[in-house]
Amino acid sequence: MPSPAVNVNNQLVSNVKLLDMEGVLAMSSSWSETFGDDGPSRVDLWFLEDYKSNVWVCKCRIELPVEDISRFLGLLDLWTAVVVSHEGDVLVDLMNRLLGYDREGNSVANLPCDCSLLEIGPHMLKRSLVPHASLGMKNHSPNKPPFL
Repeated sequence: MPSPAVNVNNQLVSNVKLLDMEGVLAMSSSWSETFGDDGPSRVDLWFLEDYKSNVWVCKCRIELPVEDISRFLGLLDLWTAVVVSHEGDVLVDLMNRLLGYDREGNSVANLPCDCSLLEIGPHMLKRSLVPHASLGMKNHSPNKPPFL
């Protein structure tokens, strides 16, 4: 199945992520104005509207506050961004920090972390509720969350 266009008006798409948005396949794509930018200037949220006809619809486009994000960067740091909700909330992934923004570009979270090379995974899909016999629970207690 083809995804939405990846090069529009000479803007480069990077960091494409698949998402499960309430049972609908969605895609978050980051846009850079020019090749070589440290990070994207915009994030789009696409929904697969018609699987048979391969129709993707852009539901929201979020302009990122690049100047605000840049103040957290080191000399060689790169960053990526991904839409994480129907409302257009964006998570920005820096090397040692996560930043959260709403669809208007307002800062809503600033989470430093002690790890290096932090990266958001390639796909954000909800956990299946279908039990799998090959994935048995270990030391499961009714008072604690289940872990494999």
